[in-house]
Amino acid sequence: MICPRCGMAMIVMELDNIEIDHCFSCGGVWLDTGELEKLTKDYSSGMVWLTELIPAEESSEPRLKCPICQKEMEKLVWALEEPVTVDRCPEGHGVWLDNGELAAIIRQGASIDSQIASLFEEIFQKI
Repeated sequence: MICPRCGMAMIVMELDNIEIDHCFSCGGVWLDTGELEKLTKDYSSGMVWLTELIPAEESSEPRLKCPICQKEMEKLVWALEEPVTVDRCPEGHGVWLDNGELAAIIRQGASIDSQIASLFEEIFQKI
């Protein structure tokens, strides 16, 4: 899969039977629909963050294209203590998280198994 941010090839990593596409060039992560939820200990807590996404108002970031269908993704904000803007495919293929956004989501409430969180810390540096 090609990175929607920088155009480099992404590496597929498997963690606990969940495939995560990671770009070592820019540090971004692509999660297919349902993958973040599978990473949470409690499936319903993973769903909570998805329901809290609201459309981003004006964004200076360019609109990215979904690496699967090439449609322009929508910018959404997860607005808690530390707002996180993510890119979501309008066709439901998944979400794009720029470098550091997955870490911010985990810090703010996605209850991830400690073993998986340790792997994230090792792979994605400082969660």
